[in-house]
Amino acid sequence: MKNLKLTNNDTIHRVKMFKAKKAWVAMGTSLAIMGGSAVLSTANADTINNSAANGSDTTTISQTSTVKTNVQPTALTKNETKDSKIDDAKNTVQNDTDSINDTKSDINDAKNQQTSNDSEINQDQTAINNTQNDLNDAKKQHDQDQQNADSLAPDGYEDKENDVSKANDAVNNAKNTVNNDQTKVNNATNDKNKAQTDVNNAQKNADAQQSNVNNATSKANDAKNQLDNTDKTINVHHPAKPAKPGTLQEGTVINSENELPDHLVKPSDADKYNSYAKQQAGGATINSYWNYVGDDDHSSIIVDNHLTPQQQLEAAQYALTLINDFRRQHGLPPMKMSQISIQLAQNDANMRNQYGVASSDHSYPGSEDQGGVSQEQWDNAMMRTIDANFDTAKDQSHNYFAADQNLGDISMDYVPTMLALKVRILQIIQDMAYADANWDWMHTQAFLRDTPNIIGNNEKLDNIWFGLNIVSPDEYGTSAVLFDMFETWDTSNGQTDKINKILDQNQVSGYVNNGYNTVENNPAYAKAQTAYTNAQEALKTAQNNLKNALSSLSNAKSNLNNKVTAVNNAINQLAQDNVKLSAAKTTLANATTALENAKKEYANQLPAYEAALKTVDQDQSVINALNSKLSTLKKDLANHQTKAKTINSNLNQLEQKLSQLEQKLQKDQDYLAQLINQSNQDNNDSNGNSDNTGSNSNSDSDNNTNNPGTDTNTDDSNQNSNDGHNGTSNSNTTDPSDTTNDSSTGANSTDNSSHTNTNSGNKQTPSNSGLADNGNATVTPNHQVSNAVTVEQTGYTNGATRTSRTQNQNQKAVPSRMSYYHFSQKSSTKLEQKQSKDTLPQTGEDQQKDETIAVTGSILALAVSALGLVGLKRRRNNK
Repeated sequence: MKNLKLTNNDTIHRVKMFKAKKAWVAMGTSLAIMGGSAVLSTANADTINNSAANGSDTTTISQTSTVKTNVQPTALTKNETKDSKIDDAKNTVQNDTDSINDTKSDINDAKNQQTSNDSEINQDQTAINNTQNDLNDAKKQHDQDQQNADSLAPDGYEDKENDVSKANDAVNNAKNTVNNDQTKVNNATNDKNKAQTDVNNAQKNADAQQSNVNNATSKANDAKNQLDNTDKTINVHHPAKPAKPGTLQEGTVINSENELPDHLVKPSDADKYNSYAKQQAGGATINSYWNYVGDDDHSSIIVDNHLTPQQQLEAAQYALTLINDFRRQHGLPPMKMSQISIQLAQNDANMRNQYGVASSDHSYPGSEDQGGVSQEQWDNAMMRTIDANFDTAKDQSHNYFAADQNLGDISMDYVPTMLALKVRILQIIQDMAYADANWDWMHTQAFLRDTPNIIGNNEKLDNIWFGLNIVSPDEYGTSAVLFDMFETWDTSNGQTDKINKILDQNQVSGYVNNGYNTVENNPAYAKAQTAYTNAQEALKTAQNNLKNALSSLSNAKSNLNNKVTAVNNAINQLAQDNVKLSAAKTTLANATTALENAKKEYANQLPAYEAALKTVDQDQSVINALNSKLSTLKKDLANHQTKAKTINSNLNQLEQKLSQLEQKLQKDQDYLAQLINQSNQDNNDSNGNSDNTGSNSNSDSDNNTNNPGTDTNTDDSNQNSNDGHNGTSNSNTTDPSDTTNDSSTGANSTDNSSHTNTNSGNKQTPSNSGLADNGNATVTPNHQVSNAVTVEQTGYTNGATRTSRTQNQNQKAVPSRMSYYHFSQKSSTKLEQKQSKDTLPQTGEDQQKDETIAVTGSILALAVSALGLVGLKRRRNNK
């Protein structure tokens, strides 16, 4: 049958055999009218058939169903939990019993082993005692026979025998000693030969190491000579690689002197930025066109922002070179520079300091209105350096000497070296040559002076003298850069020649970038140093190896001397022991001669004496055999005694284990009894309460008018008010729910000490407490039963075997709740609880046409009717 999940509106039809009292009345009446066997054999089957014929399913509701029915899921779950606990407790008790039986069996085995081993110990002890007695007897016999032999010995004969025996032992000992001595001589000789081989090898190694030392010494000396003849440093020339100017935004990097240009080159963007204003608008910086970095700067350092005279000269030479290159590009002759013109520039700087001329103001003659100096001041500082008798009023009228000045400035904090200063001078001259538009190109024209129109006359200039000076920094760290130019021209008074001669003294040439030289470490010297160091290390290694080799040679020679001494000692000892062997042989010969003479003298007495000695030897053999046997027996006894300790220990452990298991069994039995008593009490509470006031939602209308086998009562909690027959005998049951329990035959009358009917909800769950002794009868009540066999079935017949299709036909029923005291089997079978999902529940009838059953059914029907009327009356009185 398909297992359906029902809704609240579905009608649930279920076969309810012998449950509600109203059903018993109807059933009893029907049975009385229709008569015995026909009613009993067909009524419930008809109910099932009619339900199937009418198209309605008879659905078995499992304990996990969510449909609201007459079955109370909570009670069903509790009952099943009780049975599960009881079954588990039974299994535990059975397992305890099995463990106890197994342990008892192990104890019996251990005791058997103990008995067997004790027997072997007794046997060993008996054998030892017997053997000891035999040994004692043998010793006594030996002593008697020895006394007899002693009495038969001729006078002095034993002494002579002893002398021969001692002499023979002495000879054998001497031979062994000589043999040992010879072995020692051979071994010592072998050791000496090996030691000699070691000496030879050590000598070869020492010679080889000495050769290595000699070679290493020679190489070290050669490396030292090479190092001594190699210069530590060398002069390295770095050729000139003049750089080209960059742009306003990105200047060319200058790292070394050889990159410094000695030609003035017009920048590519000079026309675009031909004035100071345009350069500022274009983002000019201190690094525009030229960017001093100085990563390889070997120029002299400027100390405290003040230049030495030599540094002033070097700066003037570089400026002169750039200016003259600019003049060359315009077809003009070069300016001249001498020590006098340089001194004039220095005088100009001194004059500026004297009169407080600012770094941004000019100091040419007559510039006092611009913050400069007057003509008189200039003449005193400048002209009288050339001519001490120079008369300003007189000589100025002849106009044979003039001076021009271009003025720049440098922040000395940014020029730490002469290379940095030269880069700054380059930037200034380049700006004066190509970016002078804001000053109407006056700086440019000053550099290109050569036309009489510039000085306002038609005289041609003879010479232009140049001098440069970097003035000491002012309070802001700024130094004025003075580009002083002095001119002479033809006059009638002859002063020009005089001036020219003075200025021509000690002329100074301009700057030429020939690169630069540096003093650097000589790579050859470093290589020679490494070679010398390696040679010294190799020499040290060779010397250490030679030292070790000489030590090994010395040890080998010492060992050889010891081995030679050992050989000599062994040879000497061998010679001494050979002498002793010769003496022992002589003593043996004499003793043998004396014994032979005694044998002749006592020829008649000797046979009896020798026979007695033979007997003594035999006695000794017996004693030796008994001693060996006694030793073996004692070992056997010791083994068996050790085994006895092991057996006793195991036996003690098993007995402790048995005691623990018996205590556990008692606890588990008590717990099982507690579970069973609790279950019986719960069943009595649910089935034995005749005044149960539980609600019956459909007490007057149970839909049983035409179908007494089907009851849809949804809350039949007042169940089996007359079912409380706990403790009654199955031999004469009156329980209405057990009408098929074969009351006439009493199949359970022997061992069924109690019959507890544990009905849950609308399902019958008789427990058959005596089922364990019911032969092969298999009982299959519905849902909850104390036996482990649980299948879907609404009733059972105690006289027949009936199972559903889920029942394993080979399973046997297990002991019921109250039969745990009768456990005699070592294991029991517990079937899983199952619900039939494919077929309708069994009706409980045997469906056999047996006349005996029919008669019985008629009698029971009348009893049911009577009981039903009583129950119905009680229910109505309880409303």
